[in-house]
Amino acid sequence: MLLLITFSASAQTTSTIAGKWKVKAVDNGVICDYKTNTIGVKSELTVSLTGNPDSLKVIELFTYVAKSYLDYIFYFHKDGIYEEIQNGEKRNPLASYYLNEAEHLVNIRPAKDDPAAELQSMMYDLSKDGILTLTLAAKDKKMVLSLEKMDE
Repeated sequence: MLLLITFSASAQTTSTIAGKWKVKAVDNGVICDYKTNTIGVKSELTVSLTGNPDSLKVIELFTYVAKSYLDYIFYFHKDGIYEEIQNGEKRNPLASYYLNEAEHLVNIRPAKDDPAAELQSMMYDLSKDGILTLTLAAKDKKMVLSLEKMDE
């Protein structure tokens, strides 16, 4: 409860990232660049799998996950509503978001009709050239998404 109060007291601006953002590249150890249509395995992932008899399966799984963001859109509405859209279909129940600009976090609050879902946070960075980077972390793994703003 204290954690939510801390976030709520922080800056809650949404205008910084408001709009539709299309994923242009994914890096989860496998780099998938949709603009150049290239895929590569980072040396860090290869080294971490050295000696693992299932290393090929792990790389295939990471590649599958990276490729799954093709035609994926993050839609941050100006009024604080958040949607994920893949191949033209909504992927999540309507949620809300708010920014903690001091910590560069975008906090996603699940829809009220989904009691099992928890508050999620992603690091964000908006570069001067207009690329929005979202970093999703889970345990000792992370995935970095690079997004371009779409015309609305």
